[in-house]
Amino acid sequence: MANPNIKPRWKKGESGNPAGRPKGALNKKTEFEEALRYLAKVLKLKESPDEIKVKIIAVGIKKALQGEYSF
Repeated sequence: MANPNIKPRWKKGESGNPAGRPKGALNKKTEFEEALRYLAKVLKLKESPDEIKVKIIAVGIKKALQGEYSF
């Protein structure tokens, strides 16, 4: 339950982040999935984008378990 004695930071209807993400901007998951589809098509891979995603994640987990944390 909200404390009635605390003033809100913004007026009703006012945004706390007016310069936030623009409408229509893609989130990281969507960008990643589009990149996978693009790579599968351009490189003419015989694997589906989902299979490529699984391989990328598996390699990342394997490297992380070996102590490789470079970005």
